[in-house]
Amino acid sequence: MKNLVTQSAAWILFFILPVLGLLYCEAPRNNPLDPGNPRTSVARIKGRVLSAQVPTNPVHRAVVYWDIDQVYTYTNANGDFVLNNITPQNGTLRFEKTGFITETFKITWGGASNSKTVSVNLNAAPQLDSLEIYTVVKNRQGDIVPQTELVIRALVSDPDNDIDTVYIKNDNLKISQVLKYNPGDRYYQEKFTYNDFPSLQKIIGHKFDIFVKDRSSHTIPVGSDKAVRIITDNFSLVYPASYQTVSPQLELKWNKFDPGYNFTWAVEIYVDDIPATVVWNKNNLAATDTSCIVDALLGDNDYFWMVWCIDEFQNRARSKPVSFTIKE
Repeated sequence: MKNLVTQSAAWILFFILPVLGLLYCEAPRNNPLDPGNPRTSVARIKGRVLSAQVPTNPVHRAVVYWDIDQVYTYTNANGDFVLNNITPQNGTLRFEKTGFITETFKITWGGASNSKTVSVNLNAAPQLDSLEIYTVVKNRQGDIVPQTELVIRALVSDPDNDIDTVYIKNDNLKISQVLKYNPGDRYYQEKFTYNDFPSLQKIIGHKFDIFVKDRSSHTIPVGSDKAVRIITDNFSLVYPASYQTVSPQLELKWNKFDPGYNFTWAVEIYVDDIPATVVWNKNNLAATDTSCIVDALLGDNDYFWMVWCIDEFQNRARSKPVSFTIKE
């Protein structure tokens, strides 16, 4: 009898244990909070956020926002994140981190699983390191109308090194212009030429916005500035005077100028030839200066000279050029 009971128990265990094991394995899939359960009403999104710059690195403390439930989480030190118990409805993930361009990722639900795994690379945001917007007035000989300009110079850096274009925009003035890159000084720049003072005067006080477009077609506003002054004064040069013959030991002199704002002087001497070329210059002379010694020995030739008034915002105006001759 004892053997019969033992055999019966063994047969029961033989049939029941596999069933229990099957039930045990499948039990979590019946859990209404398990995203792997096809009948669940909740879902999960997990993934990793890395930098776009090669070699890629985890982006720590990036905000991951799910628009359907308006919930968010942060990435950990490895760039990993998990959003649990969210609504399995088609929506958008948004990834934000200071110093990076915001990215979005579309989520479409379907199939047997309510769990998604995504991987996102964030582009570093370009930075506007400096911006110069200033006016230039070039007074010319006789009664010739001065040449006037608006100069834009932007220094932009990007850790990902994927800048496509930099451009400046002002909707009110109907200006939208790509800035040319100068590899010599690494500035993006452009010069706008105007026919007279009133045309340039209309620019003063208007804000210009700088945008960067990268190779991934992101367009990012990086900063703005405006021109604040146009210098309309013409400065009187004293010595050498027009067509005067002087010795090589030369001291340039000009009249005092007191406009009521901070500025410095710059002086240039050109050889009077075609094309005219600068043979001597001196910058950052004090506003109180009215003369400077030419610390270079210039040979016998025909020359002309001029002074520049440059204010603290880089707005500048040039005197009319004055010709002279050096002769031993």
